[in-house]
Amino acid sequence: MSQTQDPLQSLLGFQEALTAGFIQPDLSPLYPDLIVLHDDAEGTPRSTYALMEGKVVKAVAVYFLEKSVGNIPYFDVGYAVAEPYRQQGNAHAVVEKSLAQLQHETRGKVLKLFVEAIVPNSNIASQKVAARALSASPTEIVDGVSGQASQQYLRLFEV
Repeated sequence: MSQTQDPLQSLLGFQEALTAGFIQPDLSPLYPDLIVLHDDAEGTPRSTYALMEGKVVKAVAVYFLEKSVGNIPYFDVGYAVAEPYRQQGNAHAVVEKSLAQLQHETRGKVLKLFVEAIVPNSNIASQKVAARALSASPTEIVDGVSGQASQQYLRLFEV
C-alpha cells in the first residue's frame, strides 16, 4: 500500500473523521455492516471500505488505483483491524466484503481488475488473510516503500 501510511493509521484516521462528521461514507448495497468512501489521496483514486459495529470502525480495507495494465485497473490494497476486534475474523471479513463490493462497483465499467497486497514477512496474520483472499502462491519481494522483505499477493478478478 504505497500511497498511504500504515493501514492501522488509516483506520484510526477514518474513525476520527467519521466521528467528527468530516466524511459521509455511503452504505454498501451488498452488506449492511460495510460503509464505503471514495476519495482522492494526493492524486490517486482511493476507496475505503469500513466494517462497522454501530458507529465504531472494526476494520478497514483501503484500495488505491495505482495504474492500469492495458485496460485492466490495478489496485493496491491494505487492511487493518482495530485492536479490540482482532483475532475474530474481521480482517478476512473486511477484505472479502470489500472485494465483492469493488467488483460490484466496477461491473459494467471493466471486465477484469488486478488486486495486489504487499505484506511484510513479519505479519503472519495478514499473510493468512491475503493468501485466502488473493493468492496461495505469493512472490517473495523487497517492498519498495518500506524496504522490508515481504510477500506479494496478486489476483486477477473477472468482474
